[in-house]
Amino acid sequence: MRGQELACRAWQVWEMRGYMAEARRFLQQLDTGDDAPALFFQWAAVIQLRSGDYDAAERLAERGFLAAKREGVLTAQLCALDHRQTCARHRGDIVAALALNPEILALAEQLNDPLTNFQVHNTCGLLALTAQDYPTAKTFFVESAAMARQLGTRDGEAIALNYLGLVALALNEVELARESYTRSMAIIAELGYPRLERAARGGLGGVALVDGDLDVAEQFCREALAISGGIGMGISIAEDLFGLARIRIARELWEDAARVLSIVYRMLEERRVTPPQMVEDALMAIREHLAPARLELLWQTARLQSDEEVIASFPVIG
Repeated sequence: MRGQELACRAWQVWEMRGYMAEARRFLQQLDTGDDAPALFFQWAAVIQLRSGDYDAAERLAERGFLAAKREGVLTAQLCALDHRQTCARHRGDIVAALALNPEILALAEQLNDPLTNFQVHNTCGLLALTAQDYPTAKTFFVESAAMARQLGTRDGEAIALNYLGLVALALNEVELARESYTRSMAIIAELGYPRLERAARGGLGGVALVDGDLDVAEQFCREALAISGGIGMGISIAEDLFGLARIRIARELWEDAARVLSIVYRMLEERRVTPPQMVEDALMAIREHLAPARLELLWQTARLQSDEEVIASFPVIG
């Protein structure tokens, strides 16, 4: 057993160096059945996750959980459950992922490790957000923000506050959203993390849009786009462009809205992301005001622009 654990640790070095095929073969040779240590199943599940074989990864995680229970190692049990939850999320089975939350929360409480508790609450919040269970998501993010503040992990607090702002907007709790994003921006001013800043600025743009202050919303959304475009944040660029499309809909600039939204759709298609319902709703609103032939022309013409050209067409104001 000791030799197998050491071999697993050697595999970690191989994996970090990018020797994935060799690492996979090595682990397969080490599999001695269900009496293998939890550490073996942990890293075997990781390699299958990174290979995209979520069914194989989940089977290994289930065996790893049993091994960890046999060994009495709580951290390994929690890791195995986390791998199972990750597999369910990748398969799009949010119900199965949510079903693991009570067991994961109970283990985190048993561990009594503040950082683990924060991470688990943030993950549970994200799952609830994905399931559009906004009240539950709000509870988790309020708790995770408080935990991060007690831990002194400023970046973790900013992350939780950004998610709390997002959930608050979904619940139409505008003042909570404003407070959350403003607190996040204050932290970011100290830390200087562009990814967190981009989320907070985009969120404040959403708050301004609800307030009806379209000029301020435009400014924040352009600033967010400049950050996401500057560091190549991929799907975040589409999110920021969608914010700009919503502002054009609010201004009743239907043709401009159609151009921007067509680029959002292109970016989502390229990344194989299904358009969220709010994006579909925006398209329906535009269709009510533009003739089909005109919409199709605008749609196809705008989609020819590169990401760089699109971002450059929305410079930061002032």
